[in-house]
Amino acid sequence: MSYRPWKVHERNVAKALGGTRIPRGANFSKSLPDVISEVSFLDKDIILLAECKHFASKPIFNVVSSLLDDKHDTVTIITPDKSNLIFFYIDNIKEIYKKDFYQKKNKTLDKKAPGYVVNYFQQAVGYIDLIFSDVFVKAYIASLFNKTIDRDLTIPIVCLGQKKTSKIICYTEKENIDYINNLVYDKNKRKDSIS
Repeated sequence: MSYRPWKVHERNVAKALGGTRIPRGANFSKSLPDVISEVSFLDKDIILLAECKHFASKPIFNVVSSLLDDKHDTVTIITPDKSNLIFFYIDNIKEIYKKDFYQKKNKTLDKKAPGYVVNYFQQAVGYIDLIFSDVFVKAYIASLFNKTIDRDLTIPIVCLGQKKTSKIICYTEKENIDYINNLVYDKNKRKDSIS
C-alpha cells in the first residue's frame, strides 16, 4: 500500500464519506472521480463524486479552515462567474444537505475564488457527463451501489487536504445544495408523501 500523501488523503475521504476510492493507474483523474459515495437523506440516495486535492499549503485552505474553526458551519466564496461555492468540513456532509444548514452560521468572503478552486470544481462536474455518457462506466458505478444511479441525484464535490493537518474541507455549488434540499424536503416530490 502506497503512503503518498495524496493517496492517503483519497483513502481518508473515502472512509469519511463511507465511499469507495477509485484507483485509476496513470491517467490521474481523467476518467473517474477519486472517490464515489452514496449518502442518504430521508428517502433520497445522493451519489457524491469527490475530486480530492492534497497539497503542502494553499492560502484558501488556511483561510477557510480558520473561519470554520471560528464557529462558522460554512463559508461561501463567490466565483468569477457569480456562482456560490459552499465550503464545509467533511464531518458535516450529512448536515450540509439539511434544510437551511449552510445559511445558519455562514461567513461569505469578500474575495473571489482563486482560479484553481474553480478548476478543481469544474473537474468534479465533468465526471457527471463522463459517467452518464459511457455505458460501461455507468454500469461500473452502478455496480458499486448495487442499483441504478440517477443523474439528477449525482452531486460533484471537491475535498481538500493539507500537509500537517487531518482536517478535510469540502465544497460544492450552492445550487447543488439547494437542489437536494428541494428534492428532499418538498413533500410533493417525496416518495413517502400522501397524495
